[in-house]
Amino acid sequence: MDICQAGVVSVKVLRVMSYKGTIKNGVVVLEQPFKLPEGTTVRVEAESIPAVRDEDLDPAWRIGELAVDTGIPDLAVNLDHYLYGHPKVTDGRKDDIS
Repeated sequence: MDICQAGVVSVKVLRVMSYKGTIKNGVVVLEQPFKLPEGTTVRVEAESIPAVRDEDLDPAWRIGELAVDTGIPDLAVNLDHYLYGHPKVTDGRKDDIS
């Protein structure tokens, strides 16, 4: 087929065919059998890809599942004390005893 396009007088347009299929065991399986010539260049475009949640990609999103109750009420404020032996600090509560 010859066409005229933006100053180009004669351009051959290749026929583009579209086939549907699915991926099975890492191989494209077409819905209907088609005979394409050996060496034919093809392009595969996924119509839909299952969504991957941020929680599945980064284990930091699941940190709450690893939390345990230590029984230390001021652990967050005095973490350096419990880890490294630094002096305890106050968190500003009236019931604090430093």
